[in-house]
Amino acid sequence: MVKSDNTLQTDVSRELSWEPTVPAASIGVEVAKGIVTLAGKVDTFWEMHCAEAAAQRVAGVKGVVMELSLSASAANTRTDADIASSARNALGYLLPLSSDNVMIEVHKGAVTLSGTVEWGFQKFEAQTVIGRLSGVTNVISHITVRPHADRLVVKEDIEAALLRQAQKESDGVTVSVSGSEVTLTGQVHSWAEKLAASSAAWCAPGVTQVRDSLVIR
Repeated sequence: MVKSDNTLQTDVSRELSWEPTVPAASIGVEVAKGIVTLAGKVDTFWEMHCAEAAAQRVAGVKGVVMELSLSASAANTRTDADIASSARNALGYLLPLSSDNVMIEVHKGAVTLSGTVEWGFQKFEAQTVIGRLSGVTNVISHITVRPHADRLVVKEDIEAALLRQAQKESDGVTVSVSGSEVTLTGQVHSWAEKLAASSAAWCAPGVTQVRDSLVIR
C-alpha cells in the first residue's frame, strides 16, 4: 500500500521525535510525491546527519531534501586547527593500523578526508566519526578503498549478506561486479531498503565503488 504524503509527513515527524540525537522540535517536515524536505536550524553537523538518516529509513520515503542549517550559536565554535587535531585523534582510534593513510584538511569547519583504506565500511565510519566532532560543519570524503577482492567472491558475499539481512530487500536486487566495482539494479519498496542493499555491498571486502541504480516502486 502506497502511503499518502500526509501519512509520510506524520511518520517522518514521529521518527525524528523517536531519534534521541535529533532536535525534532526545531525541524520542519514537508512531503510532496514521496519526497521529504527537512528545514530548520540545528546545533551540530551530526544532528543534521541523524535527521537525514531518520527520514530516509521511514518506509515509503523516495528521497530526502536537506534544507537544514547550523544555528548561529553553533558556528565558529572551534578553530580549524582544533578540529584537525581532534579529527586526527579520532581516526587514530578508528584506524589504529592505517590512520596515517588518511589525510585531513579543515577549512571553516568543513573537513575533507583523502587517502586509502582497506574496507568500504572504514570509509563510512571515518565520515561518521568526524561528523560527530564539535565544530564540524561538513564532511567531504575523497577516501578510496584499496581493491583486493575476487569478482565472483564479492558477488556471492553480497548476495549472501542480502539474504541474511532481509529477504525482502534481496528479492528485487540484481548484483553485478566489474573488477572492484559493484552495480545494484532492480526494484525495492522503500528508501530504507535501498540503503540496506547499498550498505551490504559496501561491506564486501575490496569494493571500491557501489553504483546504486535501484528504483523505488
